[in-house]
Amino acid sequence: MDKTALRQNMLQLRSQLKPKFVENSSKRMGGQIAALPLFRDAETIMLYHSFKNEAGTLPLLQYCLNIGKKVLLPMTVTRTDDSDGSSYMDLQAYYVPTLDSLQPGAMGIMEPDPHFCIAADPSEIDLIIVPGVAFDTVGGRIGYGKGCYDRFLSRLLADVPVIGLAYDFQVLPRVPQNTNDIRMDLIVTEKGILKMPGCKFDLK
Repeated sequence: MDKTALRQNMLQLRSQLKPKFVENSSKRMGGQIAALPLFRDAETIMLYHSFKNEAGTLPLLQYCLNIGKKVLLPMTVTRTDDSDGSSYMDLQAYYVPTLDSLQPGAMGIMEPDPHFCIAADPSEIDLIIVPGVAFDTVGGRIGYGKGCYDRFLSRLLADVPVIGLAYDFQVLPRVPQNTNDIRMDLIVTEKGILKMPGCKFDLK
């Protein structure tokens, strides 16, 4: 199955999830991440604001703010390629002081309001948690088809842990990958934590 068909199939399955399952899964995923040493050691954490039954981040996001972590969320921006003048979608990270500093973005996703949030450089991130439509057991990821996260992840420092957040059914034996796709170190689902081959981070 190619990326487009797989993406459509997974989004259809995700749309059928019951609200209580999404809520309970979000709490379990957040708790598992919060127990990791790499979470406890991280000062600055980038998450995403979950949307339309995505693996939920709100419990973890609020917990990070409550315990004084520096929290970043992405804003989707349009940039211009200097080589040919074409436009592409990219991410800009912002420090988020409170959930009240968010506003709906172009696609309805809650994003940082630049009037209240300060832009951050990817080099400031100690840990990043990313969404996806599908993942696989060697760290492969399929996003929404715009390449935003792969471009952003390529700008992180080399030792930054990258955690994919997903429901168990979204993790497949293999998903199609391109040479520029960035692999996950860990994948966290409602059923547990999967450590990817080559991951150098301890879980305990």
